[in-house]
Amino acid sequence: MRVRTTPGGQVLTALGLDTDAEAVHRVMLAHPGDGITVLAQRLDQDERQVRTVLDRLGELALLRPSAERRGELCAVSPDLGMEILLARQQADLAAQQMRVEAPRAARRHPRPHSVRCDYGRPRF
Repeated sequence: MRVRTTPGGQVLTALGLDTDAEAVHRVMLAHPGDGITVLAQRLDQDERQVRTVLDRLGELALLRPSAERRGELCAVSPDLGMEILLARQQADLAAQQMRVEAPRAARRHPRPHSVRCDYGRPRF
């Protein structure tokens, strides 16, 4: 896609939004009533590519059902989008931290080995 990167683009990329998704999101915000065909024309792309990006935006929860137009999706606000992406990154980071800490915790608190003891029996 021929896309102009916004000043915050590097931040959005770091949060999981690639430049293509950022461009589609930005165009949807500027032209909320546009359908896929018009979005594709504005972005100088084919509809298949735009649909793929829309799927990605949906996976990231950066699209929501339109309150005004039944059956249509609209882009969430940039502020909400940033919060959604930050929350996703924080959740991923917390999960990674737990995976890293699990072996360390297991070493600190080893499970007792199963040992059979016969106390009270005389040893010969």
